Amino acid sequence: MVEYKTLRVPERDYEQARESKENEETWGEFLRRCSENPPENVELVPAEDLERTIIGRIDDAETALTTQIERLQ
Repeated sequence: MVEYKTLRVPERDYEQARESKENEETWGEFLRRCSENPPENVELVPAEDLERTIIGRIDDAETALTTQIERLQ
């Protein structure tokens, strides 16, 4: 005997899942497929944080290059 569970999901998420589900697969197969191949999560950060990180990396690269140049002279 197969036991069933009911899942509650927001309507827009259900619509998106229904569009992604292949016609020949069951909802169980769809959920299993998604669990085995989860979508990539993208973490958004404030632009200011990203800018500070990039500037910090540029400063580090500049320092490293300056040190290398001084060693070669």
